[in-house]
Amino acid sequence: MAESPSPAPGRFAPTLRRQLLLWLLLPQLVLWLAGGLAAYQLAERYTNAAVDASLLQASRALARQLRPLDNGLLIDFPRAAQDVLEADPDDRLHYMVSTPPGAFILGNHQLPLPPA
Repeated sequence: MAESPSPAPGRFAPTLRRQLLLWLLLPQLVLWLAGGLAAYQLAERYTNAAVDASLLQASRALARQLRPLDNGLLIDFPRAAQDVLEADPDDRLHYMVSTPPGAFILGNHQLPLPPA
């Protein structure tokens, strides 16, 4: 009877147990990674939507306080309202109100101007 050839020195013979383990674990690993990536993207999309909605609400509230004048803007924005916008130290809200020529009126004057 012929003997099965033994593996070369330094190499291991793949057993049935190891092959089955690889066939089970590799597809599972791929599915886990794909599921984790999909869950992360879904969570990121919802949190970005919530933050964007909050910023939109704050900017609309600020825009309702602006009144155009002959050569600029009038802002009816009490200090208490500014303190409410700037109250949370962990979630800083930076804003700036300027006239159409770009003169600073209210907010953080160190913010860069938007692109033209």
